[in-house]
Amino acid sequence: MLVVEADPPVRSRIGGWLEAEGYEVLSCPGPMPPGYTCVIARERRCVLAEAADLVVLDTWLESSDAMEGTPPDELLAAYLALDLPVVLLRRGEADGLPPDERVRGVRWPPDRGALLEAVEDLLGRAGGAAARAGS
Repeated sequence: MLVVEADPPVRSRIGGWLEAEGYEVLSCPGPMPPGYTCVIARERRCVLAEAADLVVLDTWLESSDAMEGTPPDELLAAYLALDLPVVLLRRGEADGLPPDERVRGVRWPPDRGALLEAVEDLLGRAGGAAARAGS
């Protein structure tokens, strides 16, 4: 599983939640200076994404602040082109979900239960977070 989040403490917290559920987690800060261009946009491949079975992607990255380089919507398209399911960490109403069954949204700030439910829904895990919450 790949977590793409610019904020190190948030990236670590999300990774910790996923690891506690038994997932192997890779992390990435997203596009960084200079240029804010992600390797997947330049080369159409990413070693981290190729090793993942799902991506958790924040819809606001450093490239968003800089207003240059690879924006999150291009990353989303690249991950979907690799046929990876994606959980979007949505910052507001402007962060709409594309009409794609491989995408789920979780409102910012991410909530552990909502994130795990979205992940498990996309991966088709039986039981899921909702079942655990009810026990």
